[in-house]
Amino acid sequence: MDTRNRRLGPWDSLGSIIEAIDGLENTNVKCTWFESVASGLSGTITPPTGGTIVLNEWSAGVDVLVSKIDTGVPTFEPVLDDEGAVITGTLDASGNWTISGTPADGYPISLVYVYRVALEDFNSVYCLSAAQIEGIDTLSFLGNLTDNITGFTDEGRAQSTIAFDEGTLTFTITPVGDKYSVWILGKEFVYTSVETKVISSTEGAHWIYFDSTGTIQELVNPTEAQEKTAILQTGLIAQILIDNASQEIYFADERHGVSMSGWTHLYLHETIGFKYYEGLNPGNLQVDGSGNDNASAVMSLTDGELFDEDLKYETSDSPQTLAPIASIPVYYIDGVAGSWRKDTATDYPVKRFGTSRLAYNSYSAPTYSQTEVTNNDFVLCHIFATNDIDEPIIAVQGIEEYANANQARIGAETEITFINTDGLPGHEFTALFTFIYQTSDSYSNAVQARIVHTDTGDDYVDWRQTAVSSGSGSGGGDVTGPSSATDNAMALFDGVTGKVIKESALTITTGVIAGTGLALTTPIINTILSAATKNGITIAEDGAVTLYFNELVKLATTATGATITGELVAGQVTGLNAPDAAGEAVRTTTNITEVNLLALTGGGETALHSHALSAGDVVGPGSAVDNAVALFDSTT
Repeated sequence: MDTRNRRLGPWDSLGSIIEAIDGLENTNVKCTWFESVASGLSGTITPPTGGTIVLNEWSAGVDVLVSKIDTGVPTFEPVLDDEGAVITGTLDASGNWTISGTPADGYPISLVYVYRVALEDFNSVYCLSAAQIEGIDTLSFLGNLTDNITGFTDEGRAQSTIAFDEGTLTFTITPVGDKYSVWILGKEFVYTSVETKVISSTEGAHWIYFDSTGTIQELVNPTEAQEKTAILQTGLIAQILIDNASQEIYFADERHGVSMSGWTHLYLHETIGFKYYEGLNPGNLQVDGSGNDNASAVMSLTDGELFDEDLKYETSDSPQTLAPIASIPVYYIDGVAGSWRKDTATDYPVKRFGTSRLAYNSYSAPTYSQTEVTNNDFVLCHIFATNDIDEPIIAVQGIEEYANANQARIGAETEITFINTDGLPGHEFTALFTFIYQTSDSYSNAVQARIVHTDTGDDYVDWRQTAVSSGSGSGGGDVTGPSSATDNAMALFDGVTGKVIKESALTITTGVIAGTGLALTTPIINTILSAATKNGITIAEDGAVTLYFNELVKLATTATGATITGELVAGQVTGLNAPDAAGEAVRTTTNITEVNLLALTGGGETALHSHALSAGDVVGPGSAVDNAVALFDSTT
């Protein structure tokens, strides 16, 4: 007979009353209790006298909860490790426990568990009160201690709006109704009034967030470690990018939801980022137009949808005009520091060189600048989607010029992969299209340019279903090279990115450089190099070689026809005299086909072979001098 929940009434017999009292000895009580841990990552819990540990008492199959402790009592606050991760625990029926990491704030900590004890052995001293454990089995508690729940509720995001005033550098988040809620490390913060933050005027990225106390804060140009901490441990609200004049470049919504843990958010942020979903189809294109009407240089876009982890963005929600003509701002890099800038949106997603032809975003170490595209040549316009609230569709200026549409289309594959987005939150930028523009003095429209077909007949290069952020191919590096090459050919950097190499017409075999058209050219003059450094070689695009001497450079032994071997001395080649003490010598234009370089400084360049690009497994420098020789750095 089960008497645990029986209520006795006046009609019960004395026998049944005695039976009920005797049955109390079989009644068990469940208690919530804790173990204080002073050190270590594992150990054994001994429950109070007569108690047996009960498993799977918390939601989601959790057996033990790891909590901070204060004045000898659990606070039900998360315990974090040095990386900001919530420490979780395991517990078995014998009381053996482990925790997932070392507490960043040190010991002691508490392990909260449930045990069962017979009523006759029950002692309320070893049982947390109802007030202490109220709500312990809720989303808040589990979010604190197991899932690291942080973010806006669905209602909280819908019931708040964000804005930024670049004039006063003031960010605001405002309730739409009476309130909105944000969870931070399992704690709910309810806001009923406007919250503001005046950001600093420092150029660069500003992350706006609620900290663990619910206070609005800012991170300026955060490091990778600071970004990680912000994602895992704060309630992110927005990202703002400003230029050196405190003008807004980029303003993005970061009000992610509580349904996604901090670690899930971090993983998606680092590996997937901002992604295209549907729509955003180009239209109103007059490809290969005359260049004399504005329709030759404009486009429209349909509305579309994109995702930033758990947040869906619809371009129709932004104030940006995409039809009948899209108004698109142009992003580019400027100056020695390589800082990002933005031109105000117009109907033309390109940048002119003053009032002349189009420009490209050139780089000559160490400076980024604008260079006018050669008359009748081609330049690229890259269209990206972002999570910017006001202008989600942007253009990034092309970084090279091209002699024809074929070169431009191949260049698009390189540029879209290696566009330098240092300083931009690149995870929230996804490539949509690349358009090829031809610019000419003979065109009379507003930008002296027109959109042209690719060499394969397409209106544009479409990246919407292509992963381009990390390059193509299966290699682990970030340098692309030709799809084939001559064995032992010298590699040259192609462009200024430091990420693309090309083949030269020179080959090196056992220390010998060979090539066609190699020639000793032009006398050395004192203004070229100082006497102390007149040792070296330069190779021009036409294959001409200039050798610089301070002392005798060991190049040759005997002149045999067009081949020189050994040590070079006066009289071995007609017209070549030995250098004097100042390093001056009369030069010759005698063609040679082979030079044994035993002492060489400097770099070179020569005519190129054209091949389609494919990815490799070499990691290149952050930038390079165009046509500089690429050298291996170590033996790998």
